Amino acid sequence: MSPSPDDRPIAAPNEPQTATLAAIVRFLQVVRIRRGILFCTLFISTVLGGLYFATATRLYESKARLYVLQMGSNVLQNDQENQGGVQENMATNQGVLTSDVVLEEALQKLPAKHRIDLKGIPRSKWTEALRNNLAVTAPRRTNLIDVRYRSRDPQVAATVVNHIVESYLTLMQGIHKNNAGNDIQFMTAEKKKLDEETNRINSELLDLKRQMQIISGPDNQSINPAAERVAALNKELIVAQNRTREARATLEAIVDAAARGQNIEQFAMQHLEVVGKEFLLRRMGLDSQDSWMVMRVRQQLINDQVELQNKSGEYGPNHPLIQKLTTRIRDRQKWLAERPKSVVDQMQKLSEAQLTPSLIDMSRQRLRYAESRETALRQDFERENRTVSSYEYQMSRIKLLNFDLARKRELSVALIDQINRTDLGKERGGLRTKIVSHPKAAKLPVTPRLLVVALCALACGLGGGLSVIYILDVLDDRFRSPEELRLQLDVPVLALVGEMPVTDEPGLSSVRMLSEPNSTDTEAFRTLRTALSFAGRPTQQLVVTSTEPGDGKTTVLTNLGVAFAQSGKRTLVIDADMRRPGLTRKLNLKGPRGLSTILQSEEPIGISAASNLLATELNSLDVIPAGPRPGSPAELLHGGRFAELIAWAESAYDQILIDAPPTLAVSDPAIIGTMVDGVLLVVRPGTNRRRMVLRAAESITAIDADLLGVVINNVDSDTGSDYDGYGYEYGGEDEPASSPHRLAA
Repeated sequence: MSPSPDDRPIAAPNEPQTATLAAIVRFLQVVRIRRGILFCTLFISTVLGGLYFATATRLYESKARLYVLQMGSNVLQNDQENQGGVQENMATNQGVLTSDVVLEEALQKLPAKHRIDLKGIPRSKWTEALRNNLAVTAPRRTNLIDVRYRSRDPQVAATVVNHIVESYLTLMQGIHKNNAGNDIQFMTAEKKKLDEETNRINSELLDLKRQMQIISGPDNQSINPAAERVAALNKELIVAQNRTREARATLEAIVDAAARGQNIEQFAMQHLEVVGKEFLLRRMGLDSQDSWMVMRVRQQLINDQVELQNKSGEYGPNHPLIQKLTTRIRDRQKWLAERPKSVVDQMQKLSEAQLTPSLIDMSRQRLRYAESRETALRQDFERENRTVSSYEYQMSRIKLLNFDLARKRELSVALIDQINRTDLGKERGGLRTKIVSHPKAAKLPVTPRLLVVALCALACGLGGGLSVIYILDVLDDRFRSPEELRLQLDVPVLALVGEMPVTDEPGLSSVRMLSEPNSTDTEAFRTLRTALSFAGRPTQQLVVTSTEPGDGKTTVLTNLGVAFAQSGKRTLVIDADMRRPGLTRKLNLKGPRGLSTILQSEEPIGISAASNLLATELNSLDVIPAGPRPGSPAELLHGGRFAELIAWAESAYDQILIDAPPTLAVSDPAIIGTMVDGVLLVVRPGTNRRRMVLRAAESITAIDADLLGVVINNVDSDTGSDYDGYGYEYGGEDEPASSPHRLAA
């Protein structure tokens, strides 16, 4: 029969990060417990490191540093132009330094006394042996090359580096000289071909310009007189066309205004030029003299008014001078007021007779002049345009030849410049390298180094020790000491119960605490009672559980109950394991009375508890057995009657102990743990696996139950384990044991 959902253990919520941190902390605790293995591996690695340092061959290193100034033969280039090319070819330079050609030449120059690293090696493998001890590196983003060589003799190392650098420089200079000569020969031939092409283009251009009568302008620009004339005629033709349109529009407007009988004076004044206006006014008898006369009269009027104002202070109004001035001012004002009307009347008379015919005649003359000029300009433009059009192909050809000629001249100048630069740099070498650090004989070996050996030994010792501890931790899934148990569960170990003899006798007399109160193993229960009494937190209501069946939780609970009863406390023991009631079976209390009956009853909790309560001959100890097995124990425990039962027992007893099923089997301990003051976890280190115990503890703390501590059960002192020595014996063999007690119904 599969367990119901409530029978399954409650999984503790654990996020990945928290789980990882917990695993690390647990492993560190394991390392602390098994630190002896770590110290042993550190000692071994230290000894091995010391032996290596004492027996290893001393190698000395010599180094030379090269500064590459320039790549190629162009010595006139600035440093920024060469910088990119130098850095791009640093890998090539490193390869050349380790090439067979350079190493072979260095071996030929190397004296025999400096070939100690090649002793015992065939001549055919000398190059490879030299390369194995050679290191060529280039620091990133620099023009530097480091050449290192290791040897058993410091002077040999410096000599080898010196010969390798010299062979490299000689090889690169020879390569560059050959390349520079070939480059100059090739560029000279190209320059000759380019000059021939330039001369051919110049001859063709001169012929075309002679045919088209083209002259040279500023900056050697070709100027075509015919094209210039066409452009000028085109501008004049556009102006003439605009004037013709204006003259035609003016004539049409005047004729239309005359046909409709409209006043054309204002129109004539707006559309005729100044010369035409003067001519028209002269024909009508109205010229600029008339305007001068009006201005003259206005000035005289102003003078008379000023004089009248000045004389009025000296003479009276009847004075002849005042009267004369007054009459003259009045006559001039009248003339000025009537003058516009007389001019308008005169113009009106002349408009029909002279103005309109004159305007029409002048507009027609103007239109004929504009049309004739436009026709003449168009004929000249078309004639010149036909001439220029006949030269269109030649002009396009001239443009192409000029462009080609300019490009070839630029290329010719560039070739000449490159030839000069290559010729100047040929003797100096394309790869200009300076030795900024010369090889020197080292005073101390580079290997082995004491610090490096020590660090490697330490790392190997730590790594090896931690690996061994981890493997042992994986393979040996047991708690080996109370300290390990306490550290990993982070709860105190309240008591260590030794291995007790198994008895088949049922009843309270089978409880070791009652039958053998002075034995060594019973002292552990008094220690547990004392630890709980001085825990510093409430411990009146306790539930006792375990990781797996058979861990001895019922044995611990019955002995602890007897210990509390012997101390004078009224103690109630409840068997809440209604699936496999070990307490009920141990005390031989099977029957219809028990916890399941109380929880299923509808009677008041006090009456139901009193009717199902069994007293023992130990006056302060009462027991509530499990009773008949119900269909769903978890549902009964989760109901409200179990909490009422605990509340009732709290008021009637000093100590309440509840026997619960194993934590990882069902959810009953989790349900009970939230209703009581604390939980005791019984662990049997000989059979319980560490991960199972950790999971059991996590399932208790995950529901906010108070895990008071751990009771280690069945500690065998003969096995020689780390648990041995935590228990002790105190008392005499002459003290009589208490007689067994029997249960009273």
